[in-house]
Amino acid sequence: MRMLRIFCRKYVFRSKSIQGKFAPNVFTIMKYFTLLLFYLLFITCGFAQVGINTTSPDASSALDISSTDKGILIPRMTEIQRTAIVLPAIGLLVYQTNGEEGFWYYNGTSWTSLKGGEFKSTSGIVHNTTNTAVDDFVFGATQLDQDGNPDHYNKFFFNKEKAAFRAGQVGDNAWNNVNTGICSVAMGFNNLASGLGSTSFGVGNQASGGIATAIGEYSQATGYSSIALGANLIVSGNYAIGIGYDNDATNTNSIAIGNYSTANGEGAFAIGNNSLASGYYSTAIGSANISSGNLSIALGNSNTALSFGEMTLGLNATNYVPLSTTSFNSSDRLLSVGNGVNTSNRSNALTILKNGNVGIGVENPEATLDLVGTLKFQDGNQAVGKVLVSDADGNATWEVVSNFGEFQSIAGVVQNTTNTANDDFVFGSSALGNIAGTGDDRRMFFDKSKGAFRAGSVFSDQWDDGNVGNFSVAIGFNPIASGVFSNALGIGAKALGDRSTAIGEGSIASGQSATAFGAFTNASGFFSTAMGRYTNALGAFSTTFGETTTASGNCSTAMGRNSVASGGNSIALGLSTQASSFCETALGLNNLVFTSLSTTSFDANDVLLSVGNGVNTSNRSNALTILKNGNSALGNHTPTARMDIEGAALGVIPLQLRGGNNNDVYNFNQVTFGWNNDDSYRHNIRTRHNGVGDEGNSIDFFVWDYGTDSSETIGTKHVMTIDGIGNGALGIATTAPNYTLEVNGDAAKPGGGTFIATSDSRLKQNINPYTKGLDEVLLINPVTYQYNKQSGFDTKPVYTGVIAQELKEIAPEMVGTFTKDNTEYYNVDTSALTFMLVNSIKKLSEENNAVKSTNEVLQKQLNLLERKNEELEKQYREMTIRLEKIEDLLSD
Repeated sequence: MRMLRIFCRKYVFRSKSIQGKFAPNVFTIMKYFTLLLFYLLFITCGFAQVGINTTSPDASSALDISSTDKGILIPRMTEIQRTAIVLPAIGLLVYQTNGEEGFWYYNGTSWTSLKGGEFKSTSGIVHNTTNTAVDDFVFGATQLDQDGNPDHYNKFFFNKEKAAFRAGQVGDNAWNNVNTGICSVAMGFNNLASGLGSTSFGVGNQASGGIATAIGEYSQATGYSSIALGANLIVSGNYAIGIGYDNDATNTNSIAIGNYSTANGEGAFAIGNNSLASGYYSTAIGSANISSGNLSIALGNSNTALSFGEMTLGLNATNYVPLSTTSFNSSDRLLSVGNGVNTSNRSNALTILKNGNVGIGVENPEATLDLVGTLKFQDGNQAVGKVLVSDADGNATWEVVSNFGEFQSIAGVVQNTTNTANDDFVFGSSALGNIAGTGDDRRMFFDKSKGAFRAGSVFSDQWDDGNVGNFSVAIGFNPIASGVFSNALGIGAKALGDRSTAIGEGSIASGQSATAFGAFTNASGFFSTAMGRYTNALGAFSTTFGETTTASGNCSTAMGRNSVASGGNSIALGLSTQASSFCETALGLNNLVFTSLSTTSFDANDVLLSVGNGVNTSNRSNALTILKNGNSALGNHTPTARMDIEGAALGVIPLQLRGGNNNDVYNFNQVTFGWNNDDSYRHNIRTRHNGVGDEGNSIDFFVWDYGTDSSETIGTKHVMTIDGIGNGALGIATTAPNYTLEVNGDAAKPGGGTFIATSDSRLKQNINPYTKGLDEVLLINPVTYQYNKQSGFDTKPVYTGVIAQELKEIAPEMVGTFTKDNTEYYNVDTSALTFMLVNSIKKLSEENNAVKSTNEVLQKQLNLLERKNEELEKQYREMTIRLEKIEDLLSD
């Protein structure tokens, strides 16, 4: 600009003042003006960038700011202020100071955070980056609740608000937030887990009670801490258990095991086939048994225990109408032993009433011993017409009628003739208790004062007064029934707790209302049950089954062999399984033993479910581990994610799922997510290993959208395909990739950068210079286009590119061929274009350098002309002064 001002002052404006007396040559002026414009043109081109704090802004930038101690301050505002900006421009950038703080930019349709994605890894832990306090997680759908879209039926998610996990398929509202219990787990098909800490696995199960568990098929666990294991079960009682098929456990602490059995009384226990236990803490074991009286027991087949504390054994015992089902009534039955042929021909071999009357062949005995039939007793004195009499010591002998003693028959009832209110009865001894040194080990008696019955054989004081509980029954070899209302049957069985029952060999029921069945079982907990061999039910309301199992936690259950349930409300099933924490379930065999953080309350880091697959107790392992925080692991016992899957060894598949279609094309080894074998044939992600024919070693991987019917060929709806049959090609949004990687549509590499290629000279040969450049680039004809239907690609998008046939004439090395449907087509590899442009830039740089050199020469010439012009101007001024002096002289 300075040169322009000088030029104009000297050669334009100045020329007017001299009025033609002295004017530079017009051609000289034009020459200088042309040089000046040429100079200004290059000055403008050289300074197209703006630099702040730098004299050499980068050529690729419009603005280059340089600083080592300061930065650029972007406008800062609240979320409300940001969203209130009217018509924001695309690319507008601000910094939000509240809510989700950080940089936000407008992408043309909405504001987008620059946080860099939803997940990141911190100290080896992958977590969400947005709002860790409230964000949920879902895979396979766009929301947690059911949206009615069949494509979203198959999904898994974690509900952050309720710490609940779901995985599988749901077609209704079972997994909606309103039906999701806090800390609940549901996996499988249409399973409901709406209760606090509830668990539901299988098909169509419902776990709506707090800490309820429903595993199997169409079972319901609606009571608090209820457990349903099997099919078509209804477990509605608190702490109730249902195991098997079509059983109902509908009252508190009730247990129903087997098929079609019902336990609807509080604490009732029904096991077997079609058994019913409706009385308070009643027991029905066997087939078609009914125990409706409180504390009643029905064992065998088609027996009923109808009154309070009644026991019925055998098969097809007779029925009657009890006087009381809830309290003691001396006229009701205490023990019945049925020997009926069938339900139409019922009969009792033995009937004992609570008043002590014993009937043999009599349904309602009216005497201490009421016998229908014959009684054979031989002491060497028997003879026709004699009767049994006793001396003062109770020794019975056959005597003639004139010596008739303690018994008489009145109105068909045989009764004692002395003191019916207080007399006891004993058979096989002269006293109720043990008499040392006598052969009274085998005896039967009824203790009138205690309403207690004993029958069998004892070697010591097992039946002495201190070991005889009121209203107790002990039958067998060395049994003890010392608790009130206790029952002991078998060899060495001991019913020590009030209302306890011990049946079998060496079984001990020492807890109140405890029950021990089998061999050497121990039920010491309050209302505990031990069944099997060497089982121990130590906790209150605990239950054990099988061999050498232990349930020491309150309300715990141990089943199988060597299983231990030590946590409160825990379950251990299988071989050598251990459930040590609160509400933990251990299945399988030899599961890993964890150190529990709490045995009595919920701790999120304790195990919820473990499925063991250990070889033995020295080599324990888990096939599945689920923590109470919702983390799950397959092949790994310390899950750090909602689903943590780990293969056991090289060649072991960590996860393999198979479709159920009989078509061979669907039936090979595969992993499938989103496969629905119905008329829609949806496949979202799927791998397939073909093991037949010419494709014996091929492995395919598909990411699909849905098909419309079963007639569609596999691959027609692929979103991404890896073809193991041909050359291992990967196709995205194409059905039949022809290249190692083929993308039908746009592709992006977030963050910029290029794909890296191996370029070490040590790895190359036949290296030659590539010379094509600017001349070829100028011949290339870019076009816009759309694919036609014949291409197999989406025909809607508009692309920018070249025509392969035209490019082949310019750069044949960039054009290749591929075969599709037996037809050869052209393709284009533009990688060489990069280096063609490099050569073009080099050529332009050479030309630019030449122009710069010419410009420097011209600049020097211009400077020389400027100096000459200054000399001329000086001479002009001097001549002007002289002329003015001459004019002054002439005027004078």
